[in-house]
Amino acid sequence: MSVMKTIKLILLLPLPFRYYIVVVIVVVVIVLQKLILIVVVVKIVIVVKLGVIVVVVEVIVVIVVVVAATVVLHILVNRLIITALVVEVVVVVVVVVVVVVVVVVVVVVVVVVVVVVVVVVVVRKAVILPVITATIKKI
Repeated sequence: MSVMKTIKLILLLPLPFRYYIVVVIVVVVIVLQKLILIVVVVKIVIVVKLGVIVVVVEVIVVIVVVVAATVVLHILVNRLIITALVVEVVVVVVVVVVVVVVVVVVVVVVVVVVVVVVVVVVVRKAVILPVITATIKKI
């Protein structure tokens, strides 16, 4: 079922039911956003133990959730059902995009750090140690 059909069905319902449905959708979306926040923060804490990245990600996602909740409450007060639904869809898309971008950035940072560490360790073993042992043998 498409979004437009769903919106039309909701608009066919009597007035009180429309608001109940919008409130349920809003609550579900906000709960999902909080779950996304928790999952992202937990994953990043597990993957990267760099406090700065975790704090930044947490702040970004919290800001998105707070802004989404504020916009939704404002729209509910104004009783604009279609706008509320459209904004909710947009907010969910924005949250998902932000989360994906943040996760990708963190993964890239982790990969770069791992590669640098591996290169340093390999170079140290392959180049520096033989030079040191050769120097010691000469002495």
